[in-house]
Order: sequence, then C-alpha cells, then structure tokens
Amino acid sequence: MPLNICMKKVFLVLAILSIIIVSGCIGQSNNYPVGISNSTAGKTYQAPETASSNPENTNIETSTKTYDKSVDNYQDNYQGFSLSKPNDWEVLSSSGVIIVRKNPDTTTAAIIYPVKLKKDLSNSEILEEYFNIIRNLVIDNGGKLDITEKNSNSASFSGVLDNQKLSGKIFVEKSGATAIYKMYWYTNIDDEPTLKNIINSYEKSIEMIKPLKVNRGSYFSIPSPENWKITETTNGIDAFDNDGLTGVSGAILVNAVGQTNPNDFIDFTLRSLNIENEELVSEGTYNSVQDNNGNEWYTKSKEFIYNYKGQKLRGIFSASVTNGYGYSFSAMMTLRQAPIEKWDEISPVLTQMESNFIILSASQTTAGVKLPSNHPADSSSIMSSWEYKNKVNDKVSNDWQETIMGYENTVSPSTGESYQMPFNSYSETGPEGPGYYRPLANGFTEKLNIE
Repeated sequence: MPLNICMKKVFLVLAILSIIIVSGCIGQSNNYPVGISNSTAGKTYQAPETASSNPENTNIETSTKTYDKSVDNYQDNYQGFSLSKPNDWEVLSSSGVIIVRKNPDTTTAAIIYPVKLKKDLSNSEILEEYFNIIRNLVIDNGGKLDITEKNSNSASFSGVLDNQKLSGKIFVEKSGATAIYKMYWYTNIDDEPTLKNIINSYEKSIEMIKPLKVNRGSYFSIPSPENWKITETTNGIDAFDNDGLTGVSGAILVNAVGQTNPNDFIDFTLRSLNIENEELVSEGTYNSVQDNNGNEWYTKSKEFIYNYKGQKLRGIFSASVTNGYGYSFSAMMTLRQAPIEKWDEISPVLTQMESNFIILSASQTTAGVKLPSNHPADSSSIMSSWEYKNKVNDKVSNDWQETIMGYENTVSPSTGESYQMPFNSYSETGPEGPGYYRPLANGFTEKLNIE
C-alpha cells in the first residue's frame, strides 16, 4: 500500500528540548475540543518499554465494524450528487466511486462512477476497460466474473464471489468530456428493481459543490472549504468547520526522548484526547519509506467511532514514526474526524485536505519523507478498499480522471487565490464555456483558470 500524503518540504519544524512535551502536536487551537492540538498540551510522552524500532511491514488492511446510515434520499453537498436508496443501505464514496450496498460484504450493491475523459473513448471501450478491472479484482479474491451479453453501451454479467452466485448489469452514459459508468450486482433477483432505482436516481448537482480554498500559512499549507477556521503554529495546523468537530489536523514531533512505534503513538494520542468508548472500525499497516538521511519511517492508521463530551465521532488517526540513534524518535501525525452522521458525506473532502497537508517552511529539510497513509480500509469489502482504488488508478489514469475523490488545481483570475475543484464540478455548459466555476457572494459565478 503506497503512502498517499506527500510533503513538498518535509520535517524538523520545531527544536525539541531534552524533555519532550507534546504541547500541541497539531497547533494550539483552543476552539477545537477534539483536535490533537490543545488536548495533548502539557503531557509528556512516555514510550512503552515494549516499543519496537522495526515493526513488521504487513501492508494489510483489516476491518472489524461498519454501520448503517438511515436515510432515504442521500445528498452529498461537498461532492455534488444525490440519489435515492432504502433507508438501511449504506453509501460509500471515499474509494473513488459511489458505492451503495445492502450488506457489508457488498454481494448486493450498485456502483456509480463519474469520470472526466482525457481522450475520446467510446462507450464500449469505457465499459470493457472498467469491467476488466473489477473482474481481475474479483479473481484476485478467489471469485470469477464474466460478461454474458453485451452491446455498445450496456452489458449483463454473472459470476461468483465469496461462494455466492452473482448476476448484474452495466450501463455507460457519455456526454462530451464526461461519462458515467453504472453497475450493479445481486445474489437475489428480488433486489434488482431496487438497484435499478438507485442508479437511475443519481443526479449530479454542480451548484451544491463546495470548492476547497488553499490556505497557505507561514509554515504549513492545507486546503479546506471556505470559511473554515485555520489555526497554525510552528509545528502544526488545524482546519475545522464551525462545529469545532469536523476537520483535519496535521503536525510533526521531532527528536523526542524514547523509542516508540506508530501503534503506540496513536494510542498515546487517544489517551491525551480523553476519548471514551472507542470502537475500532478498521486499521492498516503500510510499507515503510526511507528518507534521504537513511531513516526508516513506519506508518499505521486506525479508524475509530468514539464519544467525546456527549458527541459520537468517527475519526482516522495516522502516525509515521522513525527511531533515531540513541534514545530518541520523531513522529508525524494526522487526524481527520467528523460527527458520525456527517462522515459519509464529508469523508472524501477530509481525505483530500489531509493528503494535501504540506510543510512550507522548516528549520531543516529532509527530502523523501511522507506523512501517514491517509486511509485504512473502508470496510471488509473488496469493493470499497484501497486495494480496489489503487487498481483503478493503475489501469485507467492515462485515459480518464475520477470525479469523486478527484480534484484539479485552479486559480481565481480576480483574486489570485488557489482552489482545488472536484472533477465532478466540471461544467460542460457554463456561462463562459466548459470549465470550473466558483460561486460568488453576489450570486454570480467566476470561471477559474486551470493551473
């Protein structure tokens, strides 16, 4: 599993004294009750005696729990789409596609995959290329999948997954430089009408999309929806919504006394935040990476549902750790979180924010270091894992860009400010022609320049 959060300039933001106090691992924002920042102030890190300097690189994702979101009409105000579904079916959109599933093992599910085409592909080419990715993934997991009937823009297929017989259909809709790949499968034919209704109810709503403004501070940069509060210190940055619970934090701790590993450092952070009743949703341990000084960095992510001051939150804690010579270590830490009822909708935006957390200025620079991988497994389902997402990226990135979880860098011609626009917000029929448009306070829009 490759690390997903790259840093343009990395490391050593704060000189740490001989006795390390984690005083705001992510800044000193008193406004955010669950930011790593203020909650760890004044707490001395005590490395467990059993900490390993060379944890095993398992590169494995596991999942222990999922939950259902009970809504009939689902609307994503950040990515800009809506659909209808049964109230006990779950929507996932953080793997690069929209997945609506009946059960956690995803043996009955619909996929909606909007794409922005880089070259002129026919409906048949899109259908075959993407189906082959799904087919190979199913084969890799011990199943099989084959097309049984096909025409230019649709197909039927059947197969076996987890020892269950599957049947399904595919539809491709293309318009100019964009296309939508729709697919569903089931084990019980009684579910087919519901699946048809789900994919037919999908609507792209450009007017709902919220662009991400790039916030450049003195030391760090992070994108966020406009009007979110940004708090920066020399060792980290917070970007949070007005609710004080939804946002992303990122920071660095350097030359701390002791030895540790990513798992123990995440556990220390949880204790510092005074989190209660945490339930592990999923976790991932990823391949190590070596910086230019020869330091080996080890990374782990843990996803939890937890209580904090009466609020039920869902968050992903990621840590990269390197143990230095003698009795010292350095760590990079990120956290993205939201109230559980907002998680499905906001998670892709938080992922984009976290993956673009950048160090702009540092007292020293160590090239080649990456921050923690930003997403453990969504669930036990192969269709919503990062194994799936990476296979898609590897195969089709030269031909199209995904519009869910995909962003393009743009600049406002009037202000010079930078924005990251979801591919899904690309308009073929904008007032000034095809392109990306930013809503203005006066009710008008501004066409943005692509960087």
